[in-house]
Amino acid sequence: MRKKLVISLSVLLGLVAIALTLCFTVFTVKTIDIDFRTSTEIQWNEEEIIESGKIKKGKCVLFLSKKGFVENLERENPYLEVINIETVFPSKLVIHCAERRELFALQRENQIVYCDKDLKVLKVEEGTFSSSKENPILLENLTIKNEVKIGTFLNVEEKGIERFLSSMTENYKTFPQTLGFCKSIKLERVNNKLSNKDETNLTLTTFADREIKILNIEGNLSRKLQKAFQALPELYDLLVTNGDYTNEEVDRCSLLIGNQITDENELYVHIYLDGKVIESVKKNKNK
Repeated sequence: MRKKLVISLSVLLGLVAIALTLCFTVFTVKTIDIDFRTSTEIQWNEEEIIESGKIKKGKCVLFLSKKGFVENLERENPYLEVINIETVFPSKLVIHCAERRELFALQRENQIVYCDKDLKVLKVEEGTFSSSKENPILLENLTIKNEVKIGTFLNVEEKGIERFLSSMTENYKTFPQTLGFCKSIKLERVNNKLSNKDETNLTLTTFADREIKILNIEGNLSRKLQKAFQALPELYDLLVTNGDYTNEEVDRCSLLIGNQITDENELYVHIYLDGKVIESVKKNKNK
């Protein structure tokens, strides 16, 4: 029995030794590549990107913790979005990434804070922001709960705004089209007295100086934007064709899109003129 035990232990130790040898020879990081999944406007230096991630060659890929590398890469390269770090056996890492784009601009006293869709701070500069169809959207009344630093993500009360770009994309609006349509966005945190829940309302001002107000952006934001885009051309058919209002009056109209409290399957588009409701259109949420 003792002889068999010795043989078993010897075999086990031999297997452990082989495994350790493989870990520190064959399965060690020898090559690191960068793979951009999007087009880029910045001239990236791949060696500097790899160095900023503090990824050391020679480490065993089998027990490599990648979370810290991702955090280092994102922090040291504000415009870099790390999608994932792929292990290609036996000894290669591939950093799949994208270039972040400036979507929002926050005016904070005499500073402009530029953020992407995820509210990551990309750049901070002195000055006063001026909107154009090519630059970011002015975002107002954002409640920030952490320190504003380049390379960090803003911790905010209005979580629904982080889904704004994806909701626009779902409505077939490209990134440039989104910038060219939205002049500014103003947020308003309110308490819904019926549900006793805090909600975020959004007022979007277009470059045609028309206001679109969306209630409770935490719920069905994509669908509410869809109804807004449908309602804009319908304004002319509904109001001008009927002869009730002039083109000048229609141009002054604003939209309000929200849930009907008594029926969760319906959305209402309210048309305002000079602060008064002149028309209400019921829209089924699923059509």
